Amino acid sequence: MRIKTLEEIQQALEIHGTLSAAARALGCDRRNLVRRLKRAGIEIAAVAQAEPEMGDDALPNTAVVDLTKSKYIITSALNDTPIHMPFYKALQDFAEKNNAQLLVVPIRYKNVTLMQGTGGAVWSADLPFTSVDNQLSPRVVLAGCARVQATSSRPLSGYGGYGKGRSVIIGHSRIALSSIPRLLPDPAQYAITTGSISVAQYSDTKQGSLGMFHHVNAALLIELDRPNSSMWFRHLYLNEEEGGVNDPLDDIHTLILGDLHVGHNGRSLDRPNWNAVTALKTENTVIHDIFDGFSISHHHMKDPFLQMAKVQNGTNDLLLELKSLATHLKDLQGKVHIIESNHHDHLDQWLASGAGRTDPHNMHLYHWLAFQKCDEIRTTGRYSASSSLKTYLVKYAGFPEDAFVGRNKSLNVFGIELSQHGDRGANGSRTLTGNEADRTISGHRHSPSIHGGQMTVGTSSTYDLGYNKGYSSWAHCHAIITKDGQRVMFNVEDGKCRM
Repeated sequence: MRIKTLEEIQQALEIHGTLSAAARALGCDRRNLVRRLKRAGIEIAAVAQAEPEMGDDALPNTAVVDLTKSKYIITSALNDTPIHMPFYKALQDFAEKNNAQLLVVPIRYKNVTLMQGTGGAVWSADLPFTSVDNQLSPRVVLAGCARVQATSSRPLSGYGGYGKGRSVIIGHSRIALSSIPRLLPDPAQYAITTGSISVAQYSDTKQGSLGMFHHVNAALLIELDRPNSSMWFRHLYLNEEEGGVNDPLDDIHTLILGDLHVGHNGRSLDRPNWNAVTALKTENTVIHDIFDGFSISHHHMKDPFLQMAKVQNGTNDLLLELKSLATHLKDLQGKVHIIESNHHDHLDQWLASGAGRTDPHNMHLYHWLAFQKCDEIRTTGRYSASSSLKTYLVKYAGFPEDAFVGRNKSLNVFGIELSQHGDRGANGSRTLTGNEADRTISGHRHSPSIHGGQMTVGTSSTYDLGYNKGYSSWAHCHAIITKDGQRVMFNVEDGKCRM
């Protein structure tokens, strides 16, 4: 690109006023203009107008955020686009009933198909817009200054550190969530988008069609316990049949818990989290990685000091670990669905390795499980047998066989596939990508996320399982499917699912 002369730069500043506008007109970077002017000894303030503050002139900023509130309902709206009025009115009613403040983040979008005029973006009147950053609490920032493209496929990209140790809320019509890595024992931090109250109306282009597909009419409910700086979140949707907005925690059809990793006497479970989620009323409960496998973990086989500590503490007894697991599963409500998971495979790996044949603590259970596996292969003629964890829970603990969901078996609820743990993806890959044919809710990573059609729950365990060190994005986050088919993620803090 040809270097602009000082005369061209000064002429552009005279016409356009600000450095940013002049840089756009000249097709160059604003920083290059600043360097050129400084080298020439020209005072920038003398030749350029002051830049307008973000959200001041560029976007509407009509709301006064009430920082004494403990509840906020946050959504977004596109310019030159009709508002979904039934949803907006339902949000207003919900906000009034719950003493919450409703806020709308404006998103600028140039819809080339509609050929918007040159007079600037037009926004719906009387909406409580906020287009500046607001620190809602010491742990939560509403990033009204974030200028994310309306059709962005990854609206949270680059915003992990934006909150500087706080959770970040980004106004966007696509639902996305990521857990921000932090050093333990700091509380969990999240980056979350809001959803939109605008009608889906995009350009007739590839980006526009994808924006249309991922556009979600939703709002984010944030609850704050100000004395303790605690925070709870979940998205709100319009119930089309009832015409209102319900708290999804009061309307649960299926509850999907973060990985359990029960362990001996529930040693790996986070007890306050466990008490909170098992109190929720649900028709179905889906669980992942219920077995921790600490007693016989192949990761410990070559560490004699850890093996000694396990003997000292009694955590090398597989039968006690399995009994503890079966006892804790009785706390769950509704029909229980156990998803085949990688930690369940640890038991079969232990059997195949032969490590338990001469182990005095676990020898009896090893040979009983090995006999069950051999007997099934001999009887059926198949090359493999059922999961040994399933065998124990069915034959020893009395669980029904239909509670177990294999990797090739579908568990589909309202068009959402729940059968995959997330440790295996398509064609031998090691993870789900969000590009699968179905919307999914999976586990495995312990780090909650929402991207495209894939939702990943967090963990029900403590944050220290021995093998995780340093920064952690693990969080106590779980998912629900409501009775009208919406999937919603929620978090647990202070032993509560909500304020």
